[in-house]
Amino acid sequence: MSTDLSSDKTILTVIDTDLLAAQSNGYRRMSANLYKTKNPDEFFHIHGSLEATTTLNMIGLEGQRPDLTDYEKIIKVIENKVQQYTAAELEEMNKERRQAGVTAYKHEDFIKTPHVSFAVLYPNATIRLIIPQGKLNVDEPAWKVTKLPGDLPPTPFPARRNGSNKILEGIKVLEMCRIIAGPTVTRILAEYGADVLKITSPNLSDVPFFQVDGNMGKLTADLDLKTETGRKQFEKLLDDVDVIVDGYRPGALDKLGYGAEAIATLAKKRGKGIVYVNENCFGYEGEWAGRAGWQQIADCVSYQV
Repeated sequence: MSTDLSSDKTILTVIDTDLLAAQSNGYRRMSANLYKTKNPDEFFHIHGSLEATTTLNMIGLEGQRPDLTDYEKIIKVIENKVQQYTAAELEEMNKERRQAGVTAYKHEDFIKTPHVSFAVLYPNATIRLIIPQGKLNVDEPAWKVTKLPGDLPPTPFPARRNGSNKILEGIKVLEMCRIIAGPTVTRILAEYGADVLKITSPNLSDVPFFQVDGNMGKLTADLDLKTETGRKQFEKLLDDVDVIVDGYRPGALDKLGYGAEAIATLAKKRGKGIVYVNENCFGYEGEWAGRAGWQQIADCVSYQV
């Protein structure tokens, strides 16, 4: 379902969100898949992040191959290229291009992944702690609650409409997410009665067949937050929202002026508290915190048998 914010009309439409043909084109779609590498018993999940050309070019392939339509042939062409590199080489290539691919680890190997260091300052000394990134992720709780800046009073739940027994009836949620994880969070909120509006940029790709399931019970709207008009409409929505769910990598919304602290400032101006939910593939600690990631990437990097 799509909403035109400028006309107060609700329009039932199915929008093609595969802007760069990363899903509808079989060859480009397989830029997100698990392949053998140069080393025996080593696998790497390359991931085009819905922009297949960057990843395909990275391994020496063209962004478009209209002559390749057979699934088995596509897999063979791409895997032959991936197998020219080790996982370590692919990691460096990924890092340089800010792609989401990862080495496929067994769980016992994941918790030994490259170290991240923390400096702990004392009056007369600095102690640097070296902690494996995987262990850091595993030891982190599944979720944490911290208080936003400011001291606004608690906001009571709104009155339930029409005698509904859904616990989140009347709660207004603004979803800033795409693909699987974040939209699943907000779909659950909608199932519990929340009014969920998903905001996405008209310039960002998404997976069309995820929309059917992931957008269930929600309204969706396109807003370009890099334009003055889009920002004005977004800030009008912020005047009345109770919850924001941010599914982008850390710092992405901060760059647009809508990170957690900026939202807390807006909440203070309106005199009403707000809940800001961050969802991120690799958590918020260590050198992987800002790394791109998707559901299958998280599954692949920390596989446990």
